[in-house]
Amino acid sequence: MSFMMSKRPRGLLAAHKQAARSKDNEPIVTDLYVEQIEEPDEFHSPNSSSYKKRRLSPTNEFAQRQERSTADVEVWEDIKELFSNAVDKYEAELPEEAVELFRQVIHESDRLLRLYPVGNLNRLPCERTSLTSGGYRIPFYCSPIGRTRDPFPIRDPIRATDPLTTFHYVYGTSMLLLGKILEAFPALSKPVEPVGTPAFYLAALDVLEDGENASHSISSHKFLPEDWRLAVSVGRTLICLADEKLRRLTQSPTAAPLVNFQDDLWPKDSAFGPSFSRRPPLTRRVTLPPMTPHEIMLQATDQFSRAMLHMPHPKRTRRHHDSNMETDMSLRLNDEMDGPPTMPGLGTKSRKHLKYLRPRVLYTIANDVLSIADRMQTASEREAWAKWADEVFMQMELEEQTSENWTYPIAIGRGRCWLIIGSTRFEAIESRIESGEQALDSDEAEGARDALLRVVEQLEKAQRNQSTGLAMLQDPFSDVSPMLGEAFVTLATLTPEGPMKEQFFARAAAEGINVDEADEAMDEGV
Repeated sequence: MSFMMSKRPRGLLAAHKQAARSKDNEPIVTDLYVEQIEEPDEFHSPNSSSYKKRRLSPTNEFAQRQERSTADVEVWEDIKELFSNAVDKYEAELPEEAVELFRQVIHESDRLLRLYPVGNLNRLPCERTSLTSGGYRIPFYCSPIGRTRDPFPIRDPIRATDPLTTFHYVYGTSMLLLGKILEAFPALSKPVEPVGTPAFYLAALDVLEDGENASHSISSHKFLPEDWRLAVSVGRTLICLADEKLRRLTQSPTAAPLVNFQDDLWPKDSAFGPSFSRRPPLTRRVTLPPMTPHEIMLQATDQFSRAMLHMPHPKRTRRHHDSNMETDMSLRLNDEMDGPPTMPGLGTKSRKHLKYLRPRVLYTIANDVLSIADRMQTASEREAWAKWADEVFMQMELEEQTSENWTYPIAIGRGRCWLIIGSTRFEAIESRIESGEQALDSDEAEGARDALLRVVEQLEKAQRNQSTGLAMLQDPFSDVSPMLGEAFVTLATLTPEGPMKEQFFARAAAEGINVDEADEAMDEGV
């Protein structure tokens, strides 16, 4: 009986019903062979009780797998379409619609993963075939005794144009973004979904780690190009976990461990969590509980650095006759630069303004790091991560390779970075200034003033470029006046009495800051 169905069942329940109806008639497909089945002996009558057991040949097994995979081509295409639509809604700031779409992506991804475990998911037959001695066509990488080395890249679920780790990228990123939505809007959660816990982020980390492991264990190629998208999602997930750790430490220094070591975050048959039975004995999440937020951030930025190293450039020169496998795979990833971006970042309703993906991903990476840099536990950590984010913004400035004008968002980002640095340096000497010590002439005060002057430089640059195309993007920090006013007030505090001090206060007042209250607070401190 063919595995091809006239109407493909949707969802886990329908798939289970279909399997129950056909389990007595259809063989069970395993990794290499079909389980032993009973069938009538061709030398006896159909009513004879004499039967024999045999194993189907790999040729027949792969033929039947091909028939089943044909039906699941639609499933994979549906998953990618759902993911694209979910990202659209996420970036358009429509959480009610995005959350339902991400749930569907997770549900269908879980169903596909149950049908094709990690080992089989990436071994579906490709188009290239070869003839055996019996005249049967079987997949090129298969032989009657098993799989041989394939000189061409092995592609993952069903479609040969997708990189090997695309399935895990889509599945894990959906987990990540669904967790971020439910964290911001707890009312949208369902009773079976944990709220106020890092469950979604831990599940996403497991799925993404499975993608990393599968790409190296399944492929027979010694040098497999990195999937930078997977590294970005792993890094963003770790940032969310560091944020959760900071939140718990803020509430209580003796807060509970970050990670729930129990594997019952969801019921094992639930689509809202990976199947923990497939997890390797040691995963990245096991090492997280004893780590500080700073140490988790180090792991996250390691992933970001890998992504930036392997991320293609829009103006990369293509070599049309290069047969090198690694170059070919890099160009396949580079093809995505021409399409609509699928890397959530700015939360904009105007995606048409974002043609190139690389600067957008860099901006997203820098923003994610900057979002928790000012809440790190020590001054040195706050300054270090603000500088790290500033270096990413600087890289965007130096590349200068797209037609989009990123001057406005980059200037705001760099201004935020240096405001964190300047405020951190000021806090280190604030007590000395309040106690009347002559700290304004110290090297620490000079360093704080330099940082704050760079804030003014960057934010005034942003004000001059508010009319550019990307200035239309939604950004919670698009109003630069409060940040400029804070920088001017702090500069005035760090400046000795004189015309310059009054000038800083006047410029702060022009940005809407109540200078009298700020001056009174400063006088009370002194």
